[in-house]
Amino acid sequence: MPGASHSCPTLWTLSSLPSLDEGRTNLAAREGMPGPHDVHGVTRPGELVGDADPAVARIVGEWLPGGVEAALWTGLPVEPSWLDPGGTLDGHAALTYAAALHGEDLIRAVEYVARAPSQTDTPLRARLLTALGG
Repeated sequence: MPGASHSCPTLWTLSSLPSLDEGRTNLAAREGMPGPHDVHGVTRPGELVGDADPAVARIVGEWLPGGVEAALWTGLPVEPSWLDPGGTLDGHAALTYAAALHGEDLIRAVEYVARAPSQTDTPLRARLLTALGG
């Protein structure tokens, strides 16, 4: 994520699905997301898919290997209040938000953070899991 203080490995695989819409629906279902609106992406020409953050899409678009036409990813939207004036993620604000979650929102947040592959752990993700009680 732009402004993050840590780099994080990315895991990826090629899809055999014939369209981005089918890929978004499939990825949302596999990740337990409410729907394809929670799947974001970027195409080789730089078109945003879904609600992709333009800064993230630019980084992913520059990374796309040759022959790969697009990339899709899941992700929770970043609350504007989590960013400092320079656009850097404020971990304290994200932790405060997480600590205020209750009920189904809390359950879904714990599942989302806990299911992340261990290769993609970051210090903030570990602190979030602790704050969420997971």
